[in-house]
Amino acid sequence: MTKRVSAPLFTGAALFIVYWLTLAPGVTLWDSGEFLAAIRTLGIPHPAGTPLYILVAKCWSFLFAPVFGFARAINLLSAAATAAGCAIVGSLFARWMENAAAGICAALVSGAMSTIWLNATETEVYALAFLFGCVLLWVADRAGRSGESRWAMLAVYLCGLGWSLHLSALVVVPAAVLLMVSGRDGYLAIPSGTRRADGRQPTGRRGTIRRSIRVIHRRGEHSSTSSIAVNTANDRCGRVRRLCICRSGISSNTPIGSSRSACTVSLAPPSYAPR
Repeated sequence: MTKRVSAPLFTGAALFIVYWLTLAPGVTLWDSGEFLAAIRTLGIPHPAGTPLYILVAKCWSFLFAPVFGFARAINLLSAAATAAGCAIVGSLFARWMENAAAGICAALVSGAMSTIWLNATETEVYALAFLFGCVLLWVADRAGRSGESRWAMLAVYLCGLGWSLHLSALVVVPAAVLLMVSGRDGYLAIPSGTRRADGRQPTGRRGTIRRSIRVIHRRGEHSSTSSIAVNTANDRCGRVRRLCICRSGISSNTPIGSSRSACTVSLAPPSYAPR
């Protein structure tokens, strides 16, 4: 288990070194200059605006711009985000395939693609959107494996937060939904469990979607069935009371407490004297 987790992390670190060595020293073509100007002034770039990317990059520049320069520091953010996203992809594949080599190959293949590599070396929103999508997949996979509702709610929150980053981050939403409702047993289920205060896993934590639909559908039937059961019980009580009155010879105006005692006497099994 430790090997399957650590191998993709080392692969992500190796990819980060490669991105560092091939990092653009300053402003590149297309949207890089616009994003750098917006980050520096906390401005608004072209639609859809990418406000979350601007805020994250501005906070990053406070830490690393004095060391590497402003443009190179923002380019370094793209490299770090892409390497972290590739490490998450590797860890997911290592767990799904139960093989560390599969995770390493997945991280290398995803990180060495020309589009991913290009966005990892310049100021571009797609690098952070790639990391965001990988985090969303990891959270959704955790929700599906554990069945805990808190991971499912976090996945839904990340889906909403993706709008403020970039629309490309929401490409993975269908896959995230499938991972979130897929349990270890292979059934589609809604994560509804909660972890106990002592850290124990919840019992009876999930039910299949088909079962949930049945429960919702039968709510009306349940109420009508309950009323029928109550009426049937009342009828039976009335019959027993009339039987007690007939056997004991008590009039119908006798109080309920007296009739109960009479019923107790009259319904007792008869005693036979020994011969």
